[in-house]
Parts: sequence; structure tokens; C-alpha cells
Amino acid sequence: MVARKASRRAPVAVDDEQRCRLIEDCAFFRAARHRHAEPGAVRAEDREAAAAAIDGVLGARRGRRGKR
Repeated sequence: MVARKASRRAPVAVDDEQRCRLIEDCAFFRAARHRHAEPGAVRAEDREAAAAAIDGVLGARRGRRGKR
């Protein structure tokens, strides 16, 4: 088996509106998976978990604004 180096990708650039949309979509799917939630029935903890997941994927740091 050949060992491979972990590739580091550059952060994905999204604006605040795109990031918010990604977070809302992720939060909805998280809520639907765990509680069979209806649209609009997303809790704050779903949004917080979704924001952490999205920021992790985007390579963003919490609290940054604008394009990344």
C-alpha cells in the first residue's frame, strides 16, 4: 500500500448570502433527519451545528465577513 500525502485545498470563496443559504439548508436537513421537522421548524442548535459544519468545509474562521 502506498502512503499518500494529505492534500490541503484552498478555502472555497462564498459571500455571506451564499454561506447563510448553505447553513439554513444544512440546518433543515439536520432537523429533518433527527426529528422529522417540517420546513421552518429549525432550532437554534441545528443552525449552530450547521454553521460549524459549513465553516469547517469552507475553511472559514468564525466571525469573518465578506468574501473568503
